[in-house]
Amino acid sequence: MISEEDALFRARRAAEERGWSWTEPIHVTRARAYVIVGRVTYEVRTNALSRGNNLRIVIDATDGTVLEAHRLPR
Repeated sequence: MISEEDALFRARRAAEERGWSWTEPIHVTRARAYVIVGRVTYEVRTNALSRGNNLRIVIDATDGTVLEAHRLPR
């Protein structure tokens, strides 16, 4: 299981690889696919206090792979 800090590092690296800007503040949420069982993920959102110009990157908490990466320009 990776830490929240590691998930944040991996999300930032994924954004840099895609050429996307990284805007503070950052919001990180840990979630499970189902209430008791299922895949655990971290969802990282940039520019969290604004609508638009956000990044949403989902990281698998088990092995740290990037499951989803979206730029939300609005």
